[in-house]
This record gives sequence, structure tokens and C-alpha cells, in this order.
Amino acid sequence: MRWWSNACTIEVEVKAVETAAVVAGIDVADVRASSAFGEVRRPFVETGHADAVGRYLAGEVIPGWEPLEDAVARFRSGLDALEGPVAVATHGTIVSAVVQSLIPNVDGREFWAHLGMPDAWLLDLRTRPAFLEQASVLHTSGCSKKRVGPPRVAGGERPTPAEAHGQRRR
Repeated sequence: MRWWSNACTIEVEVKAVETAAVVAGIDVADVRASSAFGEVRRPFVETGHADAVGRYLAGEVIPGWEPLEDAVARFRSGLDALEGPVAVATHGTIVSAVVQSLIPNVDGREFWAHLGMPDAWLLDLRTRPAFLEQASVLHTSGCSKKRVGPPRVAGGERPTPAEAHGQRRR
């Protein structure tokens, strides 16, 4: 049983489309693009990128960077526009900002610092707080899936597969 009913990505970038398709278990032709899931809008940072991301996720206003609250609202509106479970292929800063906004015990800076490339996470917004679990890490060669180490979990209670498909636990 797959968790996602559809997949969305930020752009028609081969890597993003293939990642979304593999995670969702669908054909690449069925992956939809939406600017709502784009990375935080900011200028290119040549040096000090990790420091700048850390300051941004801590809430510092950085000139030229999309305001943190606006970036999270943009991403959340994209999620709200989709039906059913969805796999979203996106970038690390925006997903870290969204995760920290949804789960009180997750520090976005720590989350961002430990993201792999690529990385996959299950985020269930129907639980309170939201449930977050590391999924299989994807290896692009042959699009095979492989779990690397034990999954990390945060937030609420793990949803059952039925809950993941919209049926609540009784």
C-alpha cells in the first residue's frame, strides 16, 4: 500500500520530478509542478550559506530573503490546494521552515543540518501535533529505495495506513 495519492514538485527539474515520482510510486508523467513548493526566495549565498540558513530559521529577518512567515504560508497554501496524501519534492530550507512551524519540538535549524540529499519524510498534518517520520532515503541510481539507519520521528502519534488515506482511528 502506498501512502500518497499524488505527487507534486516545485518545478520541472528532472531530479525533483524523479524524486517525487519514486516516493509517491507513480509515473513521472503524473507529477504536477507548483511554485507554492519552491525554495525560500533569496539571493544566491556564496559563502556562509549554512550560517545564513540557521539565522533565517531562527527568525532573523535577512534582507532580500522571503519573510519566513510568508514562505511557510505559501507552502501551506499549496498543500491546502491538494487532495489526499501527497508527495512533495522540494528544497531543504523551505521544508525545514514548514516542519518547525507545525511541530513544536522540532528545531528547523537542526532539522536542516541533518537533511540528506536526497531525503524523504512522512509528514501527516491531520494529527495534532503533526506527525513526522523519516522515510526511505532515495538513491537515484536505478531509483531504488533504501532505508539508511533507523527512522527519526517527531510530533504526534504515528498514523495508521487507513488514517493516511483519510480514515480516522475510532
